[in-house]
Amino acid sequence: MSDIRKKTGRKGVTYQVRYADTGPPLSYGDTMSRKKREPTISLRLPEGGRADLDARARAAGKTRNAYIVEAALGITASRKRPVPSAEKTMFGLVLAHAAGAKAIVELLQSQLDDSMRIQLRAYLQHLDDIRTCAMLGLGKEP
Repeated sequence: MSDIRKKTGRKGVTYQVRYADTGPPLSYGDTMSRKKREPTISLRLPEGGRADLDARARAAGKTRNAYIVEAALGITASRKRPVPSAEKTMFGLVLAHAAGAKAIVELLQSQLDDSMRIQLRAYLQHLDDIRTCAMLGLGKEP
């Protein structure tokens, strides 16, 4: 037989369990300790302030919390912001089109005269710049 009683102690609720012929009851609640965390900070915004804050945070490419922390403490986020899948798709398309255009230009270079080759080299430089920007947008090394 067992006897389970609910007993209030200093640290909260204690359950004492006693089984027949096994000795004194075991106490579970006395050994548990709760982790204390810092109290949260509450921010009351004026009427319409939340929409304005959300718009500013979205324009900065940050979460509401990251925007407030950066504005209040001057601390930037230590981790990179994740790139949304729509942006990944767009950057991927830009990279693919730039690679296709580069292949066409390299093919044309062998068939044109020197003045056109100089112009095509400048065009290739622009394509390399586009590729670099797209890679940086994806958070990768160019």
